[in-house]
Amino acid sequence: IIERDRGTMAYSISRVVRFSFGSHASTALGSVEYDFRPRRIILLRHGQSLGNVDASSYVKTADWRIPLTELGRQQACEAGKQIRDQVGVDDGQQFLFYYSPYLRTQETLREIQRFIPNEQIISEREDPRISEQQLGNFQNVEEVLEAK
Repeated sequence: IIERDRGTMAYSISRVVRFSFGSHASTALGSVEYDFRPRRIILLRHGQSLGNVDASSYVKTADWRIPLTELGRQQACEAGKQIRDQVGVDDGQQFLFYYSPYLRTQETLREIQRFIPNEQIISEREDPRISEQQLGNFQNVEEVLEAK
């Protein structure tokens, strides 16, 4: 989760501002510098998943499809409340969420977002680079056949 200030600035009607993608804006009356770096970065692991309580679930379900448990959903809700309370959602903060393509991270994100006003969420980005490292499929073939 990346949070940054809204960056509100008051301009008179005669001052026209053109925003660029960088950290610099040109105006009719000169140049203004902006700082678009995040104020805070919060790293959060997903809530408890089925794979955390039952290792055999990996035999029947692909790792990326392992869901949260009910406790995992409760943990995600609690994380959402803590973020809301620590960061504050009433003072114009904006949020940008990065998450992995794993189902459990998406479920965690959805629970957290229940506590963040939609107008303060500027983006959500699925990014496979923050997934667990994939070292191959090391399932025991006999266990897989037995589970079928």
